[in-house]
Amino acid sequence: MEPHALDDFATLLGRAGDDASAVRQYLTRYAIPEDWPGELSRMIGPAARASMESAIEAVRKATDILYVSAEGMRHAANYYRQTDATAAAQMDATLPGREPGPATAQEGRWAATGITPTFTDVHEPQGRLTPVDDVEYTHWLADLDLISPAHHIIAVWEQISGTNPLNDALDFIVGDWQSIANAGRSLENAANALEDLALNLQGGASALHPAWWQGHAGETAYQFFARTAQAVVDLLVMPMRELAARFAEISMGVYHYSEATSGFIKGMIDGAVVVALAAAGGAASAATVVGPVFAAGVVAIEVARILALISSATQALTTLYGVGQQVLGVIRSSAADLDGAALPAPSGGGYAHPLAG
Repeated sequence: MEPHALDDFATLLGRAGDDASAVRQYLTRYAIPEDWPGELSRMIGPAARASMESAIEAVRKATDILYVSAEGMRHAANYYRQTDATAAAQMDATLPGREPGPATAQEGRWAATGITPTFTDVHEPQGRLTPVDDVEYTHWLADLDLISPAHHIIAVWEQISGTNPLNDALDFIVGDWQSIANAGRSLENAANALEDLALNLQGGASALHPAWWQGHAGETAYQFFARTAQAVVDLLVMPMRELAARFAEISMGVYHYSEATSGFIKGMIDGAVVVALAAAGGAASAATVVGPVFAAGVVAIEVARILALISSATQALTTLYGVGQQVLGVIRSSAADLDGAALPAPSGGGYAHPLAG
């Protein structure tokens, strides 16, 4: 046993704690606000907010475990400095042994790197925590706005009044969907950072045992940290990625619904313009027989098209709410997984050498 190796590993654990703390602070910046507007927020807002809070709390638990474990490892190093090597070995032999279990996925991932394990991080987790800019989606019908009379009418109205009635109407229904889109991106970045943290932790544990620390205490410590590294991936990274995917799904659905509904409304306005022009043309050509008949036909066609657009808008909203209900179930399930994340020391106690006091 070399106490300096335990000190080196304790330093690695402290860095991992700093990384986890940075992840928690990062997620906090993108928490979904309480006042998220829009009718859609009534359906998924509470669950989405709660799931972000669950992720933040789960990362906090991991942070505490890492910091406490770093302190426990320093205590272990001091114990070995202050205890005669022969006496320490004899005491170690009295500890319960721990049979190595099957290799974890993180152990396999580390082995696949081909890197000789040391107490130096192989990844920089905080480099994953990049700022999240507003998500930009595109709609394939967007260019058709240029030939829509309604688009130009609304643009002129916005220049005159400073308000966009179409956007206001859509905001009332779907609200600020960017909040959930940004939260999803932040969850994905945070999950990547935690996955890097887990590999760093596994590398440090592999460097410590068996090269520097043999015996029952060394094997027990190794198993604790190998399980912790795997738990970070299984219990934090995977649920957070599932949440990120569902947040992206609902935000993209809301965007496409907004664009489609915007098109439907503009189509209705365009139809109303055609009806008005046809009616005016029919009145102007009342002296002829063909003029009023043609105008009536145009009006009938446009009214039918407007009714069809109303039906399409209603169907789009129904579809969106259906998607929202499906996503809601997955969000709640992933949040429950994060709430119940049983890391190796669920109380936050972290690692402690059984003889170090």
